[in-house]
This record gives sequence, C-alpha cells and structure tokens, in this order.
Amino acid sequence: MTWGGQRAGAGRKPTGAYGHDRSGKPLAGVSHGPRDDIDGRHPVHVMLRAVPGTPSFQGKAVADEIGKLLARRAGRALSCRIVRFGIGPDLIHLVMEVPDRAALARAVQGVASGIARVVNRTAGGSGPLWRDRYLARPLRTAVELDACLAMISPDRPTRGSSRSAARKP
Repeated sequence: MTWGGQRAGAGRKPTGAYGHDRSGKPLAGVSHGPRDDIDGRHPVHVMLRAVPGTPSFQGKAVADEIGKLLARRAGRALSCRIVRFGIGPDLIHLVMEVPDRAALARAVQGVASGIARVVNRTAGGSGPLWRDRYLARPLRTAVELDACLAMISPDRPTRGSSRSAARKP
C-alpha cells in the first residue's frame, strides 16, 4: 500500500462542457499540471477563453472598451507589460513581458478581472466570464514569437481587432 501522491482515476472527471474528442470522450479544460518556467528573458503568450454564451468580444463597443482598459494598464508602472493583444470572438490573446511566474499570475488576474468587468458592463451581462485557467506559454525562439504575433496581427480577419497595447488611443 502506498500513501499520498497521484492515484489512478483520481481527480475531477471531464464534464464535456469544453467539447468532446473524436471518439466522443468529454474534454477537460486547460491542464492543471505545472506551468512552464518563466524567467523574464522571454515573452509569454497568454490565452483567456470565455464561457459559452458570452457576447462576442469583437463587437465594436466591447472591443473598444477592452482596448481602452489595456491602454490604461500600459500607462501604469507595473512589473509586467502587455506588448500586444488580440481579440477573438470568445478569447483574448496577450503577449506579455513578465519577470517571473508569480508576477504573471498577478498580472493575468488583474487583466482578466478588468476585462470581465468591462465586458459585463458593456454587454449587460453578469456572472463569471472566463471558462477555465488561462493558458500561458513562453515564446523562447524568434520563430515562436513571429508565429504568435502573426496569429494575432490586425490583418487576420478571423482575429478581429488587434492593437498594440503600448500605443495610447
């Protein structure tokens, strides 16, 4: 008999709220495993996904309010910086510079709660906005960074309004 540690079949079972795989098994949300190390030398790509039924973030009023919020945040002296962001129908992409994992967690909590307040106020909603944990991935090579920036660039119509957060409106 062993004590402690992971056990086969332990943990919350996927409910299917986030979809199903090809075989019909329900999918879980973002993995609850440990995140990659953040060392401050590399930018981090963060994705926040909204719960189903949320109004589109790409509506002009909602997108403008999110842009204003992120521009205000860019003007403050914080330990992290949002370099670029992209707005999709139900997700937000952020490219951030952060010194460590704790600063990333604090920054994403602040940005996520601010965006939730703005979206709920603008769209007349209430309640939780974010689906699951945020996904954060360090961009360690120039190729990874270029691919990420191309994905959230303004000339991709599927990604909606993407603006530089450092540029003030």
